Amino acid sequence: MNAYLDSSALVKLYYPEPESDRLERWVYRHQARLLFTPLHALEIRNAMNLKLFRGEVSQAQYAEWARRFEQDRSGGVLSTFVPNWTPVFSHAERIAENASRRLGTRALDILHIAVASDSPADVFLTHDARQGHVAEQCGLRVQFVSGLR
Repeated sequence: MNAYLDSSALVKLYYPEPESDRLERWVYRHQARLLFTPLHALEIRNAMNLKLFRGEVSQAQYAEWARRFEQDRSGGVLSTFVPNWTPVFSHAERIAENASRRLGTRALDILHIAVASDSPADVFLTHDARQGHVAEQCGLRVQFVSGLR
């Protein structure tokens, strides 16, 4: 199974949050191939740097995260997918035109939806209700992290 996790869900695999264990079990049970894009790389690295900046992780914890993250990237746990960015951004613009004024959807959430639509994802995992609703409207099969078993 190919799974596209939005960045907030992906962070849960590397930083302990309330639903981290649930997501880890789901990934393991489904032997999910986690699609990983340059957008994910930017967002997860930035999220962890923000946690370091805010004092939520120590330098040692950050180093351990970085080691595990790079190990998963090089070991194929995170399966690189590079979308064709020009049509993805065009699709994202169309999504934004229809969704943002009604639901207040953030641009990066919309961009993840557009990327997932262009990917071989079987399922789109998110923690965000607005993003999930828009993803469903775009024809993606959505699983909310809070509802995983």
